[in-house]
Amino acid sequence: MDERVVVRLRAHSSRLLGPALGLLLVAPVAGALLGRSDGWAARVVLGVSALVVVRAVVWPFLRWWTTTYELTTRRVSLRWGVASRHGRDVPWRHVVDVALDRSVRQRLLGCGTVVLVARGTASDGGTGEVALVDVPQPERLWRAAAALAEEGGGVWWDDEPGDRDGGDGTGGGDGTDDGNGGEGAAREGAVPAGRRWGRR
Repeated sequence: MDERVVVRLRAHSSRLLGPALGLLLVAPVAGALLGRSDGWAARVVLGVSALVVVRAVVWPFLRWWTTTYELTTRRVSLRWGVASRHGRDVPWRHVVDVALDRSVRQRLLGCGTVVLVARGTASDGGTGEVALVDVPQPERLWRAAAALAEEGGGVWWDDEPGDRDGGDGTGGGDGTDDGNGGEGAAREGAVPAGRRWGRR
């Protein structure tokens, strides 16, 4: 069967709130200082302001834009890096567990973290985690990932009642890009007990 892209996305656009606030703070402060400066002092203000904007606004935006998550019918792919590019592919047949993790902040912003546990991804040859951090429509992506992994073998479902979070519950894999974006990062801590499936 030919490989087909199911969904391609970035992290939730809430990742850009910090850079946006930084720009809103830097612009008026720099403008006020420039109004009171001239000659070399004005050049210093411009130089410092430019460095702050690059570090606090431009760089985070580029990291968000260049980091993508892609689910295909054969694998999950992560791509990241601005100056140098990096990538990681995990075939679905290696995935043994999928978990959905949503903090209070993520639930308020409408995003979440989908964690894939795959065998053979750790340095000792055991299992390792691949985290899709701050993804939009996390429940939909979680169900899509579970469905894709299920095609490679039997699964069991264990959706603990105490862990229901009222997500949208829609099916995944619509083959569209939702237009949000972000960067990948390793998730700290253990995989949560609820909201998961596991391969027999």
